Amino acid sequence: MGTREKILVGLMIVALVYGAFELFISRGENVGQQQNSGPDIETARQMEQEINTRISQADLNAEQAYILEMASRQWQRDPFYVLPEQEDITEGQPETGGGPGKLEYTGYLEIGNTEMAIINGLEYRTGERLEQGGGMVRSISPGRVVVESASTGEKISVPYKD
Repeated sequence: MGTREKILVGLMIVALVYGAFELFISRGENVGQQQNSGPDIETARQMEQEINTRISQADLNAEQAYILEMASRQWQRDPFYVLPEQEDITEGQPETGGGPGKLEYTGYLEIGNTEMAIINGLEYRTGERLEQGGGMVRSISPGRVVVESASTGEKISVPYKD
């Protein structure tokens, strides 16, 4: 074995010994010490007061003031809100027996001359059959979709749901 290999093997052994020391011995010394796991509330309050005073003393232009105001506002609508069960859009209409049932139009896509609607989470083009209820998409616009019942031919207009 050459000198270079002996040096590399020696460095590797030193690294292993140091790793074993850190893993087993050094860790055992810290077991009896209690560590501060939570943030210091008083420090956080002092930091908040300091930030608020710096902001009030800062010379902000209109754009910066607007950004700061928007960042500190409460959300009007929770972005993680779970939608309630879908409403039956045929409610109040006579029961047709083969109607499309519950429909929710939640998206509109226009790519070139192709228009697509997202109904109950699935994409449809004009003329395609719905997987749920067997209705057929007759027309698509940004504000509403017209769906025709497969059994009765009744046309139901489904508004866009935000």
